[in-house]
Amino acid sequence: MARSTLDRLPKEIREELGRLREDGWTIDELLHKLQELRAAGRHDLDVSRSAVGRYVQGMDKVGEQLRQSRAMAEALVRQLGDEPDTKVARLNIELGHSLIMNLMTGMAGGGTEGDDGQPVQLDPEQVMFLTSSIQKLASARKTDAELILRLQTEADKRAIAAMEATAKRKGLSADTIADIKKDFLGIRKAS
Repeated sequence: MARSTLDRLPKEIREELGRLREDGWTIDELLHKLQELRAAGRHDLDVSRSAVGRYVQGMDKVGEQLRQSRAMAEALVRQLGDEPDTKVARLNIELGHSLIMNLMTGMAGGGTEGDDGQPVQLDPEQVMFLTSSIQKLASARKTDAELILRLQTEADKRAIAAMEATAKRKGLSADTIADIKKDFLGIRKAS
């Protein structure tokens, strides 16, 4: 399984590298920092400049994709305006699906090759995380559908109540009201 040398660093060091890169640190500065951390005993890996370079390229690609995704999401949310929250929820679900598909097809993050030029493969923990993410997205989609159904049912009940009140005020009979419900709303009279 081909993995970048930097992928084997402790998580807190990888996160620190990400923060430093965001602050504008160069490849050489990051390499020097890794050498300092190694000398201080925080890791035991000998990391090459080329490995740091590939890692930085990957971080830069992910950063750019996140910026583009964020800009797209903000534009879509602005376009939705005061639409119901369910549209924003659907947008988030679709963005999540898109990110997972990009990861699975090797379009997201640090390229698709490790230090040795071989394709990067997901380890069991990453597969479990990916599977969990897909399940959570499916659950979010189900919750969204249930919310839409509940809101529609509540809106229908309010519309029916308003229609019945108006019909009674106008002097329509119970049979006429039942016919209106059946013909226009598809509601049959309870037996």
